[in-house]
Amino acid sequence: MAMESRPEAQRPSPSPEGGDRSEATRARILTMATEVFLEHGGSVSMDRMAAEIDVSKVTIYKHFGSKLALLFACIEHRLDISVEFFNSLGGSGLAAYPTLRVAFESMTYQWIEALAQPGYLSLRTMVYSEALRSPEIAQLWAERGPSTANRLAERLLKGLVKAGLLKIDDMELAVIEISTVMLGPDLLRAQLGRPPTPELTQRLVKHAVEMYLTAYATVPMDAPLHTPHD
Repeated sequence: MAMESRPEAQRPSPSPEGGDRSEATRARILTMATEVFLEHGGSVSMDRMAAEIDVSKVTIYKHFGSKLALLFACIEHRLDISVEFFNSLGGSGLAAYPTLRVAFESMTYQWIEALAQPGYLSLRTMVYSEALRSPEIAQLWAERGPSTANRLAERLLKGLVKAGLLKIDDMELAVIEISTVMLGPDLLRAQLGRPPTPELTQRLVKHAVEMYLTAYATVPMDAPLHTPHD
């Protein structure tokens, strides 16, 4: 069966006088609708949506066309926020860390903290529940959710390979191992509402990083880390 096209949100043509107001209204609806969906799920009625946002259903449909288009726009909106956070990880470069082990442990903790945020966990839960009814939502999640995080991880790993700090023959496998071995245990427990204690998280991260760098590092993981010149 062919994949349905994504629902297009309506964007009214702004007039010189009302354009800014129209965009502000759309942005407000998007922000508040995202929170309503995350709290109540994709099955929330449009009557309740309009009441909680304090606008008419006509106004919502004017800007987004349909409930599915609104849900789609809200998921994209929340993923954009997550991508901005993921892009900031490791932004200070390897110079910020004394050793390769410390660098990987620090970045793993940052990723776990981002993925364990209630908003992100609620988004995952909602997407998984809606994906069976809306294949285009599953496609969006695949393209903009885990796949985006994997691309960022791959970019980081390729930089470390180029710097001579890692040797990776199977990049796809190395990226998957980051999400499953280093991030998976914490994320799964948090998704079930039973996040591990800080002490267990520390043990999991240290052990996972030790295994990962044992497999891929070309330098001693506790040796002083000198960032190569660009």
